[in-house]
Amino acid sequence: MGDWKDIAVWALGAVCAGLGWWARVMWDAVQKLKDDLATLQLNIAQNYVRKDDLKERLNEALEPVRDALHEIKEWIKGQR
Repeated sequence: MGDWKDIAVWALGAVCAGLGWWARVMWDAVQKLKDDLATLQLNIAQNYVRKDDLKERLNEALEPVRDALHEIKEWIKGQR
């Protein structure tokens, strides 16, 4: 068996190797998160409705409601 200096060098080498492995795993994880975030930003921008499209669709959807409300108001005026 070697002296304590050899054991310390081997132990330090093992610790450095472990830290290097851990740093590499963390680096890969961060890079993957960056890629996922970029993809998510693109998907969010594509999936949301633009404001002018929403207004147009709401106007189309609410037109029958407005017509019915107008008829109700006219009916109420006729009852007076």
